[in-house]
Amino acid sequence: FRNIPVLILTARDDDSAMIDGINAGADDYVCKSSDFEVLKARLRAQVRRRHYEEENQRMVEQLRQKELEAAQARSARELADTRATLMADLESKNVQLKEANAELEAFSHSVSHDLRAPLRHIAGFTGLLEKHPGVTLDETGRRYVATIAQAAKDMGALIDDLLAFSRMGRAELTTRSVDLNELVRGVVDE
Repeated sequence: FRNIPVLILTARDDDSAMIDGINAGADDYVCKSSDFEVLKARLRAQVRRRHYEEENQRMVEQLRQKELEAAQARSARELADTRATLMADLESKNVQLKEANAELEAFSHSVSHDLRAPLRHIAGFTGLLEKHPGVTLDETGRRYVATIAQAAKDMGALIDDLLAFSRMGRAELTTRSVDLNELVRGVVDE
């Protein structure tokens, strides 16, 4: 208890000395008594008071620490619950996305197959029309047949490109430089 500064006043009405002592760092004061036992009792009372204050402060700090630990535990549980919910939602969205991609791929394959059959007929019959010995076409007719054959060929390339595009979701993307002027010129020419 040596680190507990207690001021012992020699006169009971020496208020200025008491105020100076407390301002200098004393925790409390005890008035001097001619009876040594009374003085010891007063000092013991001050030590007990200080001891109870420190014990109370320690208990308050422990309570604060436990409240903080409880709040941290609640926050950790809430964070884990939120994280688990988000992960479950993400997994569900991934499953839905895979199903949608599979349906789209099946649809693309079916559409490309269904579109190719009429194109084969168009290309085949325009070729037969050009080569048929009994059919004589003038220059305009031959140009029409050539335009139909080229359009069928272009549509076949477009279907191939759409199929390739539908598979891009599963392929790793690669980057390359593109001359945009050339691309625009090609589109304008087409």
